[in-house]
Amino acid sequence: MKIVENTPDELILRSRPILMLSAFWLVGLATLYIAVRMPDAPDYSREATFGFAVLIIVFAWRALPFLTVTFDRPGEVIIREVRRITGTRREIAPLPDVRSAKVRSAILQGVFLRCIVLITEAGPVPLENGFAGMPRERIARSINKWLARAIT
Repeated sequence: MKIVENTPDELILRSRPILMLSAFWLVGLATLYIAVRMPDAPDYSREATFGFAVLIIVFAWRALPFLTVTFDRPGEVIIREVRRITGTRREIAPLPDVRSAKVRSAILQGVFLRCIVLITEAGPVPLENGFAGMPRERIARSINKWLARAIT
């Protein structure tokens, strides 16, 4: 996730995992091709390969969308757009409900993962779809500075 625009009126964050998404789609489609071309066998290897290909493709679709988050001060909204191959989903939330941004951390199999969450009056709301290994502290600080910035 990176900051695309940071003005007094608007803060835009964007995540475009093109390389990773392309790699998962390529591996998933290649595995699907292998499953289709594989001869029938009594040990269900063709079905297992097909199932594995479907899992890879579903993971790529679900976990690696294009994400754009727009903090709009004049409109007093936060717009979160999630773009997948099946379409775009747009969520709108009121900006005044957001108190701050925070980095939530998790350790999975020895890997330190991070995710940005917005602290709202209703509780924490994840800004991203999942955890990532890349640092998120700079982005959370930028969000907090933008939220604290007075309207001039």
